[in-house]
Amino acid sequence: MVVITHDCDIQSDKVEHIEIIWGSFATISGDLSFGKNPRTLQLINAFNDGQTLQLDQSQKILIRRSWLLSNSNEPIAKLSDENGRLLASWLASRYKRAPFPDSFVDRLRHAKTIDRKELNNALAKADRNLSKQLEAHFSLAGAPIEGLYVGLSGNEKNELDATNAYSLKLAVVARSGPAS
Repeated sequence: MVVITHDCDIQSDKVEHIEIIWGSFATISGDLSFGKNPRTLQLINAFNDGQTLQLDQSQKILIRRSWLLSNSNEPIAKLSDENGRLLASWLASRYKRAPFPDSFVDRLRHAKTIDRKELNNALAKADRNLSKQLEAHFSLAGAPIEGLYVGLSGNEKNELDATNAYSLKLAVVARSGPAS
């Protein structure tokens, strides 16, 4: 159980309910770390204890503040500062993400997945040196890429028929070294 209500609300007698999110310890999955997945988040080394905590957006509930304060005799751990910021950003992203047109989402569902070998061959043909540099910095398994942001150029609410292409804006956020 992780309390996701602001610290000052826990101390305030004017606040009746506290929001929490249930979690469990899990094995690291690059696709679920660093906020890449909007529904599931893994916090690596969550409490500076080496364990990975997995949280799910659908597991948020409100509990009475009085119950929390009277039953808080279990050990309490604090998230690392980095994981606290990541958790806050991940929770907020649920409400601030832009919706995509249905026709765009349908196209993504039917898009061909490029496998690792095919991508490496294409990069090698374009520039063998570039291929080595990309391989060193970007792992296709999910780490050290921390985020991939997709936006549509122009009006994102327009539905386009199959004969018209969407223009994409992509931004990749990555660490310069291996994932921790």
